[in-house]
Amino acid sequence: MSATTKITFSSIIAGIIIIFMTFFFIKPTISQVSNLNTVFAEKKQELATTEQQIRAFRTVQSDLNQAVERGLLAEAIVEKTDLVEPIINVEKAASQSALIQTLDIIDDVKSQYKPILKDSADLEEIPYLLSTESDFFGFVNYLKYLEHLPQFTEVSKMNLTAEIIQAKDKPPTRTGKIFGNIEGAFFVKITQ
Repeated sequence: MSATTKITFSSIIAGIIIIFMTFFFIKPTISQVSNLNTVFAEKKQELATTEQQIRAFRTVQSDLNQAVERGLLAEAIVEKTDLVEPIINVEKAASQSALIQTLDIIDDVKSQYKPILKDSADLEEIPYLLSTESDFFGFVNYLKYLEHLPQFTEVSKMNLTAEIIQAKDKPPTRTGKIFGNIEGAFFVKITQ
């Protein structure tokens, strides 16, 4: 065989191998890459849709929380005819914290009471005076209950006095009992 024949034969064989590789290896690989690219584009679209749904869910959740908070806020201020609800809750707070209390609603507001709100057209203050008797932990628990009442109340002044017993020829002894006076106000809606 001559050199030209060998080169021609080698070129034909190389051409056949290239054509065979193109049809049986390269084309299927390109097709698989194209399919993967399509799947990737679909997954990217699904991800974008999921992200939009998450944003929409968070917006709805936030709106729902605000609506619930508004509902709680609306329930936190009662009408004057429903003032018994916050009074009952104050009494429950006293019983749950083992505290003895006397609640006095101040009728003559203009005499001694300094209003907390300045010229509110929607709210009226109903001032009260609490006289309490308990130990330190009972009083702290009572304040915790007062702070978490479902209705608004404002504590404007608080005086605490420890009970001290004076015996003959002995130094004063603290008994652990605390007497407290709390001035505050309930807030009620003004109904026209």
